[in-house]
Amino acid sequence: MISSQKRLLFFVAAFLVLASYLYWKSDTHRLSLFHSHKSDYEALLSMFHEDAALTFMNSSLTVPENPAAHGISAQRIAQYRRYMSKIDCGAISYGYATSPVLFVSDTTGAPDILYFSTHSAEDAKKSRVSGDKPPVQAHHIEGNWYSSSENFQIARWQASS
Repeated sequence: MISSQKRLLFFVAAFLVLASYLYWKSDTHRLSLFHSHKSDYEALLSMFHEDAALTFMNSSLTVPENPAAHGISAQRIAQYRRYMSKIDCGAISYGYATSPVLFVSDTTGAPDILYFSTHSAEDAKKSRVSGDKPPVQAHHIEGNWYSSSENFQIARWQASS
């Protein structure tokens, strides 16, 4: 009986070590990808600021549904998706010029990347996001860039229409 309990304890411990390693490896990979493709993240960030009407994008959906009606061409959407593919990004969520931009990882379990710029008290009140600090679960990478293996729940931050 004691032998089977020790065996079970060993397997549980081995599983936890393996799970921790895989979790750490996904974080390390995502951060490495961020550093090697930082210019691609910054290009996407700049594009979203230019195309202020666009608030969400993944491989098949955009919000608003018809970006052309807002002056955003199909070629521009294709350009977004090429950049997203390069950085292993499944979706991008964006509110408006001073709100956080969330780059959702395409890989399950890998951390998401958040661009969080500080902004005025008026903008903070409008978006319901603190103007001077990112969400608690965010881990600082550099500058205004953060990562998190938890959901940022950016939707609550965006101003209601």
